[in-house]
Amino acid sequence: MSQTQCDHHSAFLSCDLTGVPSPDTPCTRCQHRQTNWFCLSCKDVLCAVNKHVGEHYVKTKHCIFVNCSTQSIWCFSCRKFLDAQVIQQLWAKQSRSSSAKLESIDAMVVDVTDLLSKPFPSINVHPQLDAQSFVGQDELALAKEGLQKIFDCGLKALADPKVQEAFLLYSATLLSAESCPSELKVNLSSFRCNLSEETSAFIKAQDELKVASELSVSITQKKFVVRQQTSKYDEVKKEMIASDEKVANYKSMIKELEAQIKGLEAQIKGLEACLATEVSNRKKIDEVIDSIETQFTTARDGLVPDLAQVSSMEGTTQAAYQLVTRKQSHWDNLKIMFTRFAIANATMSRHPSVKWAQQPDTLYITIELPDAEDVKLKLEPEGKFLFSATTGAEKTPYVVDLDLYDKIDVNESRYSVGSGNIFHLVKKAENKWWSRLIKQEGKAPGFLKVDWDNCENEQVHE
Repeated sequence: MSQTQCDHHSAFLSCDLTGVPSPDTPCTRCQHRQTNWFCLSCKDVLCAVNKHVGEHYVKTKHCIFVNCSTQSIWCFSCRKFLDAQVIQQLWAKQSRSSSAKLESIDAMVVDVTDLLSKPFPSINVHPQLDAQSFVGQDELALAKEGLQKIFDCGLKALADPKVQEAFLLYSATLLSAESCPSELKVNLSSFRCNLSEETSAFIKAQDELKVASELSVSITQKKFVVRQQTSKYDEVKKEMIASDEKVANYKSMIKELEAQIKGLEAQIKGLEACLATEVSNRKKIDEVIDSIETQFTTARDGLVPDLAQVSSMEGTTQAAYQLVTRKQSHWDNLKIMFTRFAIANATMSRHPSVKWAQQPDTLYITIELPDAEDVKLKLEPEGKFLFSATTGAEKTPYVVDLDLYDKIDVNESRYSVGSGNIFHLVKKAENKWWSRLIKQEGKAPGFLKVDWDNCENEQVHE
């Protein structure tokens, strides 16, 4: 038998029975479409099959629910069905008292503030790679060129089976070469043996970091909504309290004036007009309060699972960060060793003829190399001078690698390419004569000559 009295409906109702959704409306938690119940407090649709309706009552204390199929009404607090025909309030939406609404939203503000006060990890890892390529001619050179391209693409490129196959082929060629240093062979062989595990572990770790980053963005957005609505709620709350006081005062004054003589009717009409205006304003305030309450509820319900997931992933993301850092360091060391090896092999090939002269503040370096192509120059402040180019139909490589006598000004240095030579103007860091061009003492290399045509009272030694 249905109960005809219930002390809970007036405190928890935010909508009436005319707003009950259709029977096939899915559960907001699991999308189940049968035996669902509609919460008259927060308007959520929840299923009984997976016990989501009971969990909702335990968590929120919302006790009045309507069966979407049968329209029967159940009160969790009374543990009984209610007679909707007798309890007329169920058919007309009840406005909660101002204090009840404010107490509900104040409670949510405390809950959300407590959630936001708990620390959660923030990971922002973006490994950066550097690249430099050198071109070879024979099978070993092609293998080095192929490996250089793979190194430039980064460790993640090895997730492609074709790239893995190319890496294994090129590295096998390099390992078979006598010129390959023993340390590079050991490290390269070790990496080949664990290629699949190294690559899959790196990709998995990067995916986990991506999930952590997306969660961090989601939480930041929800925190912004909560702070925005909190600020707005504080302002509207003051207006609501002030409006309630005005409404109460106007009503009291009307009751007193109605007992007085008819000569006060004009004054009563004026007060009724003021009351009507304030009631209209109050309705607008109610709408704003309802909107704030809805957004609070959405933000709160979203923050709970997000923060729980971030907390559960804290150890995983830290392990992923350490794994990525370790693998990236291994990869960078391997790349540096290979680059040094490639440069060493290139410099052993051919040197063009180099002439030089100086002024107290400037070096004049001329590299005699007709029809030079792919000209590259790298200068370092400590005095590093690295030149590379190719010439002829066979793209023969030429390299000049010098450790200059003293420091230079990289920003003020420049070079120009002519048909028969490449002229370099290198600014010295200090205005003084150098006793020689390079740091190496003794006889200069055979390809290095003094440019007597440009000498003028400078002190030079070959």
